[in-house]
Amino acid sequence: MVDIELLASRACVHCKSTIEARLRKVITISKDTTPWIMFYANLYELPSLTCCEVSSLPTHIAVKTDGAIDNSLFSGKTKFKVGSEEVPVIIDDVNNYAVARTFAKQMEIEQQLAKQKKLWEKQKDDFFHKTYTYFKVHFEQIIDEMDHLEVLDILRTFEDDYVLLPPQSPRRFVYKGKNERKLITKWIKKEIKSLAQAESEEVQKYLYFLIVDYFIQLKLIPQIHYLKWDPQRFEKMIGESLLTYLLVSFPLTSYFSFLKDEAILQLTNKGQFQRELRQLLERTQKELNFVTNNNQKLQQTIEDQQKKIADLEGKNEKLRLQNSRLENQLNETGDILLIGRQAQKIRELKGLVNELQEEIKELRLQKRNVEDEEVLEEEEVVSEQKEQCYDYSLLSGKTIGIFGNIQGYQTEEDQFPCRILSCESLKNPDAVSVLRESDILVVLTQHISHSCMWSIKEFANQNHLPVVYSRHTNVQIILDQVAVTAE
Repeated sequence: MVDIELLASRACVHCKSTIEARLRKVITISKDTTPWIMFYANLYELPSLTCCEVSSLPTHIAVKTDGAIDNSLFSGKTKFKVGSEEVPVIIDDVNNYAVARTFAKQMEIEQQLAKQKKLWEKQKDDFFHKTYTYFKVHFEQIIDEMDHLEVLDILRTFEDDYVLLPPQSPRRFVYKGKNERKLITKWIKKEIKSLAQAESEEVQKYLYFLIVDYFIQLKLIPQIHYLKWDPQRFEKMIGESLLTYLLVSFPLTSYFSFLKDEAILQLTNKGQFQRELRQLLERTQKELNFVTNNNQKLQQTIEDQQKKIADLEGKNEKLRLQNSRLENQLNETGDILLIGRQAQKIRELKGLVNELQEEIKELRLQKRNVEDEEVLEEEEVVSEQKEQCYDYSLLSGKTIGIFGNIQGYQTEEDQFPCRILSCESLKNPDAVSVLRESDILVVLTQHISHSCMWSIKEFANQNHLPVVYSRHTNVQIILDQVAVTAE
Protein backbone atom coordinates (compact mmCIF):
# COMPACT_ATOMS: atom_id res chain seq x y z
CA MET A 1 0.00 0.00 0.00
CA VAL A 2 1.34 3.44 -0.96
CA ASP A 3 1.55 6.05 1.84
CA ILE A 4 0.13 9.37 0.67
CA GLU A 5 0.99 12.71 2.30
CA LEU A 6 -0.88 15.99 1.74
CA LEU A 7 1.13 19.22 1.92
CA ALA A 8 -0.15 22.82 1.97
CA SER A 9 2.09 25.38 0.29
CA ARG A 10 2.41 28.98 -0.81
CA ALA A 11 5.09 31.17 -2.39
CA CYS A 12 6.58 33.97 -0.29
CA VAL A 13 6.02 37.36 -1.92
CA HIS A 14 9.33 38.67 -0.56
CA CYS A 15 11.96 35.96 -0.95
CA LYS A 16 10.03 33.90 -3.56
CA SER A 17 10.70 30.66 -1.68
CA THR A 18 8.01 28.00 -1.24
CA ILE A 19 6.72 27.31 2.28
CA GLU A 20 5.11 23.92 2.99
CA ALA A 21 3.32 22.33 5.92
CA ARG A 22 1.70 18.93 6.38
CA LEU A 23 -2.11 18.82 6.50
CA ARG A 24 -3.91 17.17 9.41
CA LYS A 25 -7.42 15.77 9.34
CA VAL A 26 -10.04 17.59 11.40
CA ILE A 27 -10.51 15.71 14.67
CA THR A 28 -12.37 18.24 16.81
CA ILE A 29 -15.43 19.79 15.18
CA SER A 30 -15.11 23.33 16.49
CA LYS A 31 -15.16 26.77 14.96
CA ASP A 32 -11.87 27.49 16.74
CA THR A 33 -10.06 24.98 14.50
CA THR A 34 -11.15 26.65 11.24
CA PRO A 35 -10.27 27.42 8.50
CA TRP A 36 -10.62 23.98 6.91
CA ILE A 37 -10.47 22.57 3.42
CA MET A 38 -12.41 19.65 1.94
CA PHE A 39 -10.38 17.26 -0.19
CA TYR A 40 -12.04 14.15 -1.63
CA ALA A 41 -14.86 14.30 0.95
CA ASN A 42 -12.44 14.62 3.90
CA LEU A 43 -11.92 17.71 6.09
CA TYR A 44 -8.39 19.01 6.84
CA GLU A 45 -7.19 21.91 8.98
CA LEU A 46 -5.68 24.70 6.87
CA PRO A 47 -2.56 26.05 8.64
CA SER A 48 -1.19 29.57 8.34
CA LEU A 49 2.28 29.64 6.76
CA THR A 50 4.86 32.20 7.94
CA CYS A 51 7.86 33.48 6.00
CA CYS A 52 9.73 36.81 6.18
CA GLU A 53 7.59 37.70 9.24
CA VAL A 54 4.42 37.50 7.11
CA SER A 55 1.71 34.93 7.86
CA SER A 56 -0.74 33.90 5.18
CA LEU A 57 -2.97 30.97 4.27
CA PRO A 58 -1.75 28.41 1.69
CA THR A 59 -2.67 28.75 -1.98
CA HIS A 60 -2.14 25.12 -3.08
CA ILE A 61 -2.05 21.59 -1.73
CA ALA A 62 0.14 18.83 -3.16
CA VAL A 63 -0.05 15.03 -3.03
CA LYS A 64 3.31 13.43 -2.30
CA THR A 65 4.34 9.80 -1.96
CA ASP A 66 7.48 7.68 -2.16
CA GLY A 67 6.03 5.43 -4.87
CA ALA A 68 4.04 5.96 -8.07
CA ILE A 69 0.48 7.25 -7.77
CA ASP A 70 -2.25 5.34 -9.60
CA ASN A 71 -3.89 7.54 -12.25
CA SER A 72 -7.33 6.51 -10.95
CA LEU A 73 -6.54 8.36 -7.70
CA PHE A 74 -7.11 12.13 -7.73
CA SER A 75 -7.77 11.94 -11.52
CA GLY A 76 -4.02 11.73 -12.12
CA LYS A 77 -3.32 15.17 -10.60
CA THR A 78 -0.84 15.86 -7.81
CA LYS A 79 -1.37 19.60 -7.22
CA PHE A 80 -4.65 21.43 -6.48
CA LYS A 81 -5.56 25.07 -5.92
CA VAL A 82 -7.06 25.98 -2.55
CA GLY A 83 -10.52 27.49 -2.98
CA SER A 84 -11.29 25.66 -6.23
CA GLU A 85 -14.24 23.32 -6.78
CA GLU A 86 -11.99 20.37 -5.94
CA VAL A 87 -10.74 21.99 -2.70
CA PRO A 88 -13.44 24.26 -1.17
CA VAL A 89 -12.55 26.27 1.94
CA ILE A 90 -14.58 26.42 5.17
CA ILE A 91 -13.99 29.86 6.65
CA ASP A 92 -16.03 32.65 8.27
CA ASP A 93 -13.60 35.49 7.67
CA VAL A 94 -13.72 37.70 4.58
CA ASN A 95 -11.69 35.98 1.86
CA ASN A 96 -10.97 35.91 -1.88
CA TYR A 97 -11.46 32.18 -2.42
CA ALA A 98 -13.61 31.26 -5.41
CA VAL A 99 -15.37 28.40 -3.57
CA ALA A 100 -15.88 28.86 0.17
CA ARG A 101 -18.45 27.97 2.86
CA THR A 102 -19.16 29.27 6.32
CA PHE A 103 -18.76 27.07 9.39
CA ALA A 104 -22.54 27.10 9.98
CA LYS A 105 -23.20 25.99 6.40
CA GLN A 106 -20.70 23.15 6.68
CA MET A 107 -22.31 21.97 9.93
CA GLU A 108 -25.69 21.99 8.24
CA ILE A 109 -24.27 19.92 5.37
CA GLU A 110 -22.65 17.47 7.81
CA GLN A 111 -26.02 16.91 9.54
CA GLN A 112 -27.73 16.30 6.21
CA LEU A 113 -24.90 13.97 5.11
CA ALA A 114 -25.54 11.85 8.20
CA LYS A 115 -29.21 11.52 7.17
CA GLN A 116 -28.17 10.70 3.61
CA LYS A 117 -25.78 8.01 4.86
CA LYS A 118 -28.56 6.46 6.94
CA LEU A 119 -30.91 6.42 3.93
CA TRP A 120 -28.18 4.88 1.74
CA GLU A 121 -27.44 2.11 4.24
CA LYS A 122 -31.15 1.30 4.35
CA GLN A 123 -31.75 1.18 0.58
CA LYS A 124 -28.39 0.31 -0.97
CA ASP A 125 -28.98 -3.48 -1.14
CA ASP A 126 -32.22 -3.04 -3.04
CA PHE A 127 -30.61 -0.36 -5.21
CA PHE A 128 -27.65 -2.55 -6.17
CA HIS A 129 -29.95 -5.51 -6.87
CA LYS A 130 -32.09 -3.48 -9.30
CA THR A 131 -29.04 -1.85 -10.85
CA TYR A 132 -27.36 -5.22 -11.45
CA THR A 133 -30.50 -6.47 -13.21
CA TYR A 134 -30.48 -3.39 -15.44
CA PHE A 135 -26.75 -3.84 -16.08
CA LYS A 136 -27.19 -7.45 -17.23
CA VAL A 137 -30.11 -6.67 -19.54
CA HIS A 138 -28.49 -3.60 -21.18
CA PHE A 139 -24.84 -4.68 -20.99
CA GLU A 140 -24.09 -4.40 -24.72
CA GLN A 141 -25.72 -0.95 -24.99
CA ILE A 142 -23.74 0.26 -21.95
CA ILE A 143 -20.43 -0.90 -23.46
CA ASP A 144 -21.27 0.76 -26.81
CA GLU A 145 -21.94 4.10 -25.09
CA MET A 146 -18.83 4.09 -22.88
CA ASP A 147 -15.68 5.96 -23.87
CA HIS A 148 -13.18 3.57 -25.48
CA LEU A 149 -10.41 4.57 -23.06
CA GLU A 150 -12.63 3.64 -20.11
CA VAL A 151 -13.30 0.24 -21.71
CA LEU A 152 -9.55 -0.30 -22.20
CA ASP A 153 -8.87 0.49 -18.54
CA ILE A 154 -11.55 -2.01 -17.49
CA LEU A 155 -10.04 -4.72 -19.68
CA ARG A 156 -6.56 -4.10 -18.27
CA THR A 157 -7.86 -4.21 -14.71
CA PHE A 158 -9.84 -7.35 -15.48
CA GLU A 159 -6.75 -9.04 -16.91
CA ASP A 160 -4.51 -7.96 -14.00
CA ASP A 161 -6.82 -8.68 -11.07
CA TYR A 162 -9.22 -11.39 -12.21
CA VAL A 163 -7.58 -13.48 -14.93
CA LEU A 164 -4.27 -13.55 -12.98
CA LEU A 165 -2.09 -14.60 -15.89
CA PRO A 166 1.31 -16.18 -14.98
CA PRO A 167 4.35 -13.93 -15.59
CA GLN A 168 5.51 -15.90 -18.64
CA SER A 169 2.12 -15.60 -20.41
CA PRO A 170 1.78 -12.67 -22.84
CA ARG A 171 -0.93 -10.07 -22.30
CA ARG A 172 -3.94 -10.37 -24.61
CA PHE A 173 -4.49 -6.60 -24.65
CA VAL A 174 -1.36 -4.61 -25.50
CA TYR A 175 -1.77 -1.17 -27.12
CA LYS A 176 0.66 1.52 -28.13
CA GLY A 177 -0.41 5.10 -28.66
CA LYS A 178 -3.74 6.92 -28.53
CA ASN A 179 -4.40 6.66 -32.29
CA GLU A 180 -3.98 2.90 -32.32
CA ARG A 181 -6.46 2.62 -29.45
CA LYS A 182 -9.09 4.50 -31.41
CA LEU A 183 -8.59 2.28 -34.47
CA ILE A 184 -9.36 -0.90 -32.57
CA THR A 185 -12.14 0.46 -30.34
CA LYS A 186 -14.86 -1.60 -32.02
CA TRP A 187 -12.81 -4.76 -31.66
CA ILE A 188 -12.17 -4.04 -27.99
CA LYS A 189 -15.86 -3.51 -27.22
CA LYS A 190 -16.75 -6.66 -29.14
CA GLU A 191 -14.11 -8.56 -27.16
CA ILE A 192 -15.46 -7.53 -23.76
CA LYS A 193 -19.03 -8.39 -24.86
CA SER A 194 -18.01 -11.87 -25.92
CA LEU A 195 -15.99 -12.26 -22.72
CA ALA A 196 -19.03 -11.46 -20.58
CA GLN A 197 -21.22 -13.89 -22.54
CA ALA A 198 -18.74 -16.75 -22.54
CA GLU A 199 -17.70 -16.59 -18.90
CA SER A 200 -19.68 -17.35 -15.76
CA GLU A 201 -22.04 -15.20 -13.70
CA GLU A 202 -19.08 -14.38 -11.46
CA VAL A 203 -17.34 -12.63 -14.37
CA GLN A 204 -20.41 -10.49 -15.02
CA LYS A 205 -20.52 -9.52 -11.35
CA TYR A 206 -16.86 -8.57 -11.46
CA LEU A 207 -17.43 -6.37 -14.53
CA TYR A 208 -20.40 -4.82 -12.70
CA PHE A 209 -18.05 -4.07 -9.80
CA LEU A 210 -15.49 -2.43 -12.10
CA ILE A 211 -18.06 -0.25 -13.89
CA VAL A 212 -21.05 0.45 -11.62
CA ASP A 213 -19.92 -0.21 -8.06
CA TYR A 214 -16.68 1.72 -8.62
CA PHE A 215 -18.61 4.67 -10.08
CA ILE A 216 -21.13 4.78 -7.20
CA GLN A 217 -18.65 4.42 -4.35
CA LEU A 218 -15.79 6.60 -5.68
CA LYS A 219 -17.55 9.18 -7.85
CA LEU A 220 -21.30 9.62 -7.25
CA ILE A 221 -21.41 9.41 -3.43
CA PRO A 222 -18.27 11.52 -2.71
CA GLN A 223 -19.54 14.27 -5.02
CA ILE A 224 -22.55 14.75 -2.72
CA HIS A 225 -20.16 16.42 -0.26
CA TYR A 226 -19.40 19.04 -2.91
CA LEU A 227 -23.12 19.67 -3.61
CA LYS A 228 -22.53 19.13 -7.31
CA TRP A 229 -22.75 16.27 -9.80
CA ASP A 230 -21.00 16.50 -13.15
CA PRO A 231 -23.24 14.56 -15.58
CA GLN A 232 -21.11 15.38 -18.64
CA ARG A 233 -18.03 13.81 -17.05
CA PHE A 234 -20.06 10.91 -15.63
CA GLU A 235 -21.57 10.18 -19.04
CA LYS A 236 -18.12 9.69 -20.55
CA MET A 237 -17.29 7.16 -17.83
CA ILE A 238 -20.37 4.90 -17.93
CA GLY A 239 -22.49 5.99 -20.90
CA GLU A 240 -25.75 7.86 -21.23
CA SER A 241 -28.30 5.07 -20.57
CA LEU A 242 -26.68 3.68 -17.43
CA LEU A 243 -26.03 7.18 -16.05
CA THR A 244 -29.67 8.18 -16.61
CA TYR A 245 -30.89 5.08 -14.79
CA LEU A 246 -28.52 5.64 -11.85
CA LEU A 247 -29.46 9.32 -11.51
CA VAL A 248 -33.19 8.60 -11.51
CA SER A 249 -33.09 5.63 -9.13
CA PHE A 250 -30.30 6.70 -6.71
CA PRO A 251 -31.82 7.33 -3.23
CA LEU A 252 -31.40 10.93 -2.03
CA THR A 253 -32.89 12.84 0.89
CA SER A 254 -35.02 15.88 0.11
CA TYR A 255 -32.11 18.17 1.04
CA PHE A 256 -29.91 16.74 -1.74
CA SER A 257 -32.68 16.03 -4.29
CA PHE A 258 -31.68 19.14 -6.26
CA LEU A 259 -28.52 17.28 -7.37
CA LYS A 260 -30.66 14.78 -9.27
CA ASP A 261 -32.87 17.48 -10.81
CA GLU A 262 -29.93 19.61 -11.96
CA ALA A 263 -28.02 16.63 -13.39
CA ILE A 264 -31.02 15.36 -15.38
CA LEU A 265 -31.74 18.89 -16.59
CA GLN A 266 -28.16 19.23 -17.86
CA LEU A 267 -28.49 15.97 -19.76
CA THR A 268 -31.79 16.99 -21.35
CA ASN A 269 -30.37 20.39 -22.36
CA LYS A 270 -27.53 18.63 -24.17
CA GLY A 271 -29.80 18.07 -27.17
CA GLN A 272 -29.08 14.33 -27.57
CA PHE A 273 -31.10 12.73 -24.82
CA GLN A 274 -34.84 12.00 -24.64
CA ARG A 275 -36.20 14.56 -27.07
CA GLU A 276 -39.80 14.04 -26.01
CA LEU A 277 -38.97 14.65 -22.35
CA ARG A 278 -37.10 17.84 -23.20
CA GLN A 279 -40.03 19.14 -25.27
CA LEU A 280 -42.42 18.33 -22.44
CA LEU A 281 -40.25 20.21 -19.96
CA GLU A 282 -40.10 23.23 -22.28
CA ARG A 283 -43.88 23.29 -22.77
CA THR A 284 -44.48 22.91 -19.05
CA GLN A 285 -42.05 25.73 -18.29
CA LYS A 286 -43.78 28.05 -20.79
CA GLU A 287 -47.20 27.32 -19.30
CA LEU A 288 -45.84 27.82 -15.81
CA ASN A 289 -44.31 31.18 -16.77
CA PHE A 290 -47.59 32.31 -18.37
CA VAL A 291 -49.65 31.39 -15.30
CA THR A 292 -47.07 32.95 -12.98
CA ASN A 293 -47.15 36.26 -14.88
CA ASN A 294 -50.96 36.34 -14.80
CA ASN A 295 -51.01 35.59 -11.09
CA GLN A 296 -48.48 38.35 -10.40
CA LYS A 297 -50.56 40.87 -12.35
CA LEU A 298 -53.77 39.86 -10.58
CA GLN A 299 -52.03 39.95 -7.20
CA GLN A 300 -50.68 43.44 -7.92
CA THR A 301 -54.18 44.63 -8.91
CA ILE A 302 -55.66 43.21 -5.70
CA GLU A 303 -52.96 44.85 -3.58
CA ASP A 304 -53.54 48.24 -5.28
CA GLN A 305 -57.28 48.02 -4.67
CA GLN A 306 -56.76 46.96 -1.07
CA LYS A 307 -54.52 49.99 -0.58
CA LYS A 308 -57.13 52.33 -2.07
CA ILE A 309 -59.85 50.82 0.11
CA ALA A 310 -57.66 51.23 3.21
CA ASP A 311 -56.98 54.90 2.31
CA LEU A 312 -60.68 55.64 1.76
CA GLU A 313 -61.67 53.88 4.97
CA GLY A 314 -59.07 55.97 6.80
CA LYS A 315 -60.51 59.19 5.33
CA ASN A 316 -64.01 58.01 6.19
CA GLU A 317 -62.98 57.39 9.78
CA LYS A 318 -61.41 60.86 10.04
CA LEU A 319 -64.61 62.50 8.70
CA ARG A 320 -66.72 60.48 11.09
CA LEU A 321 -64.62 61.64 14.04
CA GLN A 322 -64.76 65.24 12.81
CA ASN A 323 -68.54 64.97 12.50
CA SER A 324 -68.77 63.61 16.03
CA ARG A 325 -66.65 66.46 17.42
CA LEU A 326 -68.86 69.06 15.67
CA GLU A 327 -72.00 67.49 17.06
CA ASN A 328 -70.51 67.62 20.56
CA GLN A 329 -69.64 71.30 20.10
CA LEU A 330 -73.22 72.07 19.08
CA ASN A 331 -74.56 70.32 22.14
CA GLU A 332 -72.21 72.27 24.42
CA THR A 333 -72.68 75.81 23.05
CA GLY A 334 -76.42 75.81 22.36
CA ASP A 335 -75.91 78.82 20.04
CA ILE A 336 -78.76 78.83 17.48
CA LEU A 337 -76.72 80.57 14.77
CA LEU A 338 -73.80 78.27 15.39
CA ILE A 339 -76.18 75.35 15.29
CA GLY A 340 -77.41 76.45 11.85
CA ARG A 341 -73.94 76.84 10.42
CA GLN A 342 -72.73 73.58 11.94
CA ALA A 343 -75.85 71.78 10.71
CA GLN A 344 -75.01 72.89 7.17
CA LYS A 345 -71.44 71.58 7.56
CA ILE A 346 -72.79 68.34 8.94
CA ARG A 347 -75.09 67.90 5.95
CA GLU A 348 -72.13 68.56 3.61
CA LEU A 349 -69.94 66.11 5.49
CA LYS A 350 -72.64 63.46 5.46
CA GLY A 351 -72.98 63.88 1.73
CA LEU A 352 -69.22 63.48 1.33
CA VAL A 353 -69.30 60.41 3.58
CA ASN A 354 -72.07 58.87 1.47
CA GLU A 355 -70.05 59.47 -1.70
CA LEU A 356 -66.98 57.84 -0.14
CA GLN A 357 -69.01 54.86 1.00
CA GLU A 358 -70.37 54.39 -2.53
CA GLU A 359 -66.82 54.52 -3.90
CA ILE A 360 -65.71 51.92 -1.35
CA LYS A 361 -68.55 49.62 -2.41
CA GLU A 362 -67.52 49.93 -6.07
CA LEU A 363 -63.87 49.14 -5.26
CA ARG A 364 -64.88 46.11 -3.17
CA LEU A 365 -66.99 44.88 -6.09
CA GLN A 366 -64.00 45.32 -8.42
CA LYS A 367 -61.81 43.35 -6.00
CA ARG A 368 -64.28 40.44 -5.98
CA ASN A 369 -64.42 40.51 -9.78
CA VAL A 370 -60.62 40.29 -10.02
CA GLU A 371 -60.45 37.40 -7.51
CA ASP A 372 -63.15 35.52 -9.45
CA GLU A 373 -61.36 36.01 -12.78
CA GLU A 374 -59.27 32.83 -12.39
CA VAL A 375 -62.37 30.79 -11.47
CA LEU A 376 -64.26 32.24 -14.48
CA GLU A 377 -61.36 31.26 -16.75
CA GLU A 378 -61.58 27.66 -15.50
CA GLU A 379 -65.39 27.67 -15.93
CA GLU A 380 -65.07 29.01 -19.48
CA VAL A 381 -62.71 26.16 -20.34
CA VAL A 382 -65.18 23.67 -18.87
CA SER A 383 -68.12 25.20 -20.75
CA GLU A 384 -66.18 25.20 -24.03
CA GLN A 385 -65.15 21.59 -23.58
CA LYS A 386 -68.69 20.55 -22.67
CA GLU A 387 -69.78 21.72 -26.14
CA GLN A 388 -67.25 19.28 -27.63
CA CYS A 389 -68.09 15.60 -27.86
CA TYR A 390 -65.45 13.25 -26.46
CA ASP A 391 -65.56 9.51 -26.86
CA TYR A 392 -65.51 8.12 -23.32
CA SER A 393 -66.14 4.55 -24.49
CA LEU A 394 -62.39 3.98 -24.64
CA LEU A 395 -62.25 4.63 -20.89
CA SER A 396 -65.07 2.23 -20.03
CA GLY A 397 -64.07 -0.18 -17.28
CA LYS A 398 -60.68 1.47 -16.75
CA THR A 399 -59.31 2.99 -13.55
CA ILE A 400 -57.85 6.51 -13.76
CA GLY A 401 -55.34 7.42 -11.03
CA ILE A 402 -55.02 11.20 -10.57
CA PHE A 403 -52.16 12.60 -8.45
CA GLY A 404 -52.89 16.14 -7.28
CA ASN A 405 -55.85 18.10 -5.93
CA ILE A 406 -58.88 17.58 -8.20
CA GLN A 407 -62.27 19.33 -8.13
CA GLY A 408 -65.79 18.49 -9.21
CA TYR A 409 -65.66 14.70 -8.90
CA GLN A 410 -68.03 14.18 -5.95
CA THR A 411 -70.97 15.81 -7.74
CA GLU A 412 -70.37 14.28 -11.19
CA GLU A 413 -69.22 10.75 -10.42
CA ASP A 414 -72.18 9.10 -12.25
CA GLN A 415 -71.34 10.98 -15.45
CA PHE A 416 -68.19 9.03 -16.32
CA PRO A 417 -67.91 5.35 -17.38
CA CYS A 418 -64.58 4.89 -15.64
CA ARG A 419 -63.42 4.55 -12.05
CA ILE A 420 -61.48 7.52 -10.70
CA LEU A 421 -58.93 7.32 -7.86
CA SER A 422 -57.21 10.42 -6.55
CA CYS A 423 -54.25 11.08 -4.30
CA GLU A 424 -52.66 14.44 -3.43
CA SER A 425 -49.09 13.12 -3.06
CA LEU A 426 -46.99 9.96 -2.91
CA LYS A 427 -46.68 10.61 0.83
CA ASN A 428 -50.41 9.80 1.17
CA PRO A 429 -50.99 6.29 2.64
CA ASP A 430 -53.26 5.43 -0.31
CA ALA A 431 -50.62 6.34 -2.93
CA VAL A 432 -49.30 2.80 -3.42
CA SER A 433 -52.77 1.28 -3.87
CA VAL A 434 -53.72 4.04 -6.35
CA LEU A 435 -50.59 3.30 -8.42
CA ARG A 436 -51.22 -0.45 -8.46
CA GLU A 437 -54.94 -0.27 -9.29
CA SER A 438 -54.71 2.37 -12.03
CA ASP A 439 -54.75 1.64 -15.77
CA ILE A 440 -53.92 5.26 -16.69
CA LEU A 441 -51.95 7.71 -14.52
CA VAL A 442 -52.60 11.47 -14.53
CA VAL A 443 -50.15 14.00 -13.02
CA LEU A 444 -51.40 17.51 -12.14
CA THR A 445 -48.17 19.43 -12.79
CA GLN A 446 -49.07 22.53 -10.75
CA HIS A 447 -50.09 20.57 -7.64
CA ILE A 448 -47.33 18.00 -7.17
CA SER A 449 -43.57 18.13 -6.54
CA HIS A 450 -40.92 17.31 -9.15
CA SER A 451 -39.66 14.34 -7.13
CA CYS A 452 -43.17 12.81 -7.03
CA MET A 453 -43.54 13.44 -10.76
CA TRP A 454 -40.28 11.56 -11.50
CA SER A 455 -41.26 8.65 -9.21
CA ILE A 456 -44.65 8.28 -10.94
CA LYS A 457 -42.93 8.42 -14.35
CA GLU A 458 -40.47 5.71 -13.28
CA PHE A 459 -43.31 3.47 -11.99
CA ALA A 460 -45.25 3.98 -15.24
CA ASN A 461 -42.22 3.02 -17.35
CA GLN A 462 -41.62 -0.12 -15.31
CA ASN A 463 -45.28 -1.22 -15.56
CA HIS A 464 -45.95 0.04 -19.12
CA LEU A 465 -48.69 2.45 -18.05
CA PRO A 466 -49.60 5.62 -19.97
CA VAL A 467 -49.07 8.95 -18.19
CA VAL A 468 -51.07 12.13 -18.93
CA TYR A 469 -49.81 15.53 -17.68
CA SER A 470 -52.39 18.27 -16.99
CA ARG A 471 -52.27 21.73 -15.46
CA HIS A 472 -56.01 21.72 -14.67
CA THR A 473 -57.79 20.61 -11.48
CA ASN A 474 -61.31 20.10 -12.88
CA VAL A 475 -62.07 16.41 -13.35
CA GLN A 476 -64.14 17.08 -16.49
CA ILE A 477 -61.22 18.76 -18.25
CA ILE A 478 -58.78 16.09 -17.04
CA LEU A 479 -60.91 13.22 -18.39
CA ASP A 480 -61.33 15.05 -21.71
CA GLN A 481 -57.55 15.15 -22.02
CA VAL A 482 -57.31 11.44 -21.09
CA ALA A 483 -59.98 10.59 -23.69
CA VAL A 484 -58.09 12.48 -26.40
CA THR A 485 -54.86 10.69 -25.42
CA ALA A 486 -56.61 7.29 -25.47
CA GLU A 487 -57.81 7.92 -29.03
